[in-house]
Amino acid sequence: MSITQSPDEVLPEGEQLAVDATLATDPAHIARRSAPAWQKWFGIGLSLLMIGFLIHQSAKIGWTQFAAVLPRDPRYYLLMTAMYLVLPVSETLIFRRLWQLPWSSLWLFLRKRVLNEAVFGYSGEAYVYMWARRQTGLAARAMGAVKDVSITSALAANTLTVGVVAVLVLFGDRLLAAGFFSPTQLRSVIWGAALLTLPAFIILLFSKRIMSLPRAVNARIFGVHIARLLVSNALLIGAWHFALPEIGWGVWLMLISLRLVISRVPFAPNTDLLFSSVGMGLAGSANVEIAALLAFGAALVLVGHALVVVADWAAGLSPRHKGMMA
Repeated sequence: MSITQSPDEVLPEGEQLAVDATLATDPAHIARRSAPAWQKWFGIGLSLLMIGFLIHQSAKIGWTQFAAVLPRDPRYYLLMTAMYLVLPVSETLIFRRLWQLPWSSLWLFLRKRVLNEAVFGYSGEAYVYMWARRQTGLAARAMGAVKDVSITSALAANTLTVGVVAVLVLFGDRLLAAGFFSPTQLRSVIWGAALLTLPAFIILLFSKRIMSLPRAVNARIFGVHIARLLVSNALLIGAWHFALPEIGWGVWLMLISLRLVISRVPFAPNTDLLFSSVGMGLAGSANVEIAALLAFGAALVLVGHALVVVADWAAGLSPRHKGMMA
């Protein structure tokens, strides 16, 4: 299958990028090759530690009480499913433009998400790079595209984090008045955001030296990332609202701010688990419903990862599926 690429983005004019659209590559094998053993086991161990913490916190709440506050509204599950898919769909859109990939490459980016969150941070990027290098033979250009997409994603997340934290600074007194969070917790989120977003401004200062793709291309990619973050976080807030409509919107904004800050922690193996663990610790017994909802949301994400792995394995066994992907 021969596929051309836009000349102003990655490849010189007239050069073609040959892409084998058969994506039946074992993600676990790629992960083992792409990261040192200590990183892989550290990531798995940290994920298990966070799962243990979530189970412990849920047990403290009480399993009967925990089950009583689980979402009954089907809209919660619809929005959570959509939120899970926003990231791989947005990356499919980006790389379809860069590499002219087929829509079936969505599986590539579903695997990437699972690897980043179940194995180790950025192992998914390594997987995409090695897949592109095998398919194209253009290792340097593949690295540049994967690197720039990853950097612009971080810049977009940092930009949105700064915006949300600015809102917290302006309206934080209302959250404190509501009694859901203490002044210390609010300050921790604000200072954490400030420290974790500092690298974004350093990258902007040296963007000409760091980035590989043209500025216009990176600007478009940045726009896709911003849209993806706005949509995914709006879906998550909507899901929370349908689960617990009695909770004020300000509380959800505070939790989204915390989620954005935690997403900037480098090399974290599963930021959804980490966010749920920290959020449950902040909510504690004073906000049982919120703590239970965060734990349940983390469990749903893990179920999503498991479904991707099972579906990927089943699709790899289907000759018809391979034929459709070719």
